[in-house]
Amino acid sequence: MADCFLTSTLRRQNKRFRILNASDRPFLHLSLSNGQSFHQIGTDQGLLRAPVPLSSVALAPDARADLAIDFKGRTGEAIVVNNDSLIVMQLRVAHANADDDSSLPDLLRPVPKIGERAAVKNRLLTLAEVPNMVNHPVMMLFNNSHWSTPVTAKPVRRTGPCRFRTSFR
Repeated sequence: MADCFLTSTLRRQNKRFRILNASDRPFLHLSLSNGQSFHQIGTDQGLLRAPVPLSSVALAPDARADLAIDFKGRTGEAIVVNNDSLIVMQLRVAHANADDDSSLPDLLRPVPKIGERAAVKNRLLTLAEVPNMVNHPVMMLFNNSHWSTPVTAKPVRRTGPCRFRTSFR
């Protein structure tokens, strides 16, 4: 494979990748060429409660994902990070470094679950993507209103959860 893209040589160990979609593409759909799975451990909101095993990850514009990829047992491999059919970069696993015995914990951080019964008021909030005549998304509406529409809801802190409904075509 020609070196006409970004490459990085890595040790045979667990590695954390902080990925931000700062591209002009609508979504990134990242996967590894060898079919290897990895774990998502964080998002824009920080660490997840527990690692989530994935074989690919989709990132919206300006979204972030923290991924943990285990390169143990991959000595000498050249693994390509793909976005759909496009090559993003190549990860080369080094020969010389010693394997490490680290692993991901089962729990990354405690996240208390708030029950719906704790809510003072239930709100149904809708996020809709509106297509144009050729079915390309051109607008997002929140509760069927434009983002510049004056705020009508006045939620009070610690009054419970909201439920979201999305409508993407």
